[in-house]
Amino acid sequence: AAPWRVDVAKYVGEDINVRFEDAAVSPKAVHVVEGLGFELANLSTEPAQETQIKAGFQLNRKGKVAVDGSVVPMPLEAKLNLDLKSVELLPLQPYFSEKLNIDITRGLVTAKGNVQMRLAESGKKKDDAALKGGFAGQVTIGDFQAVDKLNSADFLRWKSLHLGKIDVRLGPESVSVGDIALADFFARVIVSPE
Repeated sequence: AAPWRVDVAKYVGEDINVRFEDAAVSPKAVHVVEGLGFELANLSTEPAQETQIKAGFQLNRKGKVAVDGSVVPMPLEAKLNLDLKSVELLPLQPYFSEKLNIDITRGLVTAKGNVQMRLAESGKKKDDAALKGGFAGQVTIGDFQAVDKLNSADFLRWKSLHLGKIDVRLGPESVSVGDIALADFFARVIVSPE
């Protein structure tokens, strides 16, 4: 009468490589994950069971990503420590290219902080749920350069843009930044008939 229950004390994966092509954007975004290693502890089909996770991999050859923390699958709740090093912006450009009138030619993102997510009932309808949570930490965008799409001329570049003491929240939305540091900044203003 009772549903089956499956418990896994520990599950480990090592040296996994994945190539992911996202054709939902144009041009399609291609991401390569190399050397993925992960460890999951206390996996269960029981609702509200907390699973410990630890993972690390190389993203698009240069970037390094490390994540550890806990996740409850149903209802979703996650508390994760995130550490990104030298993740390239160029492979991410298809996701925001249509919204900007510039092309990013280079840039690296480094970030360290805590991510919290929770799927909470919105209260409007029984099955409605809203994502709540946020990010607290720091982000640096380094070696950034962008050109304008119309003339392919240098538009924006900097050596380092550091945002510290960041606190981003969802539900209700809010953004707070405690420190901003910008080094070797260049920007061009372009005025055209359009």
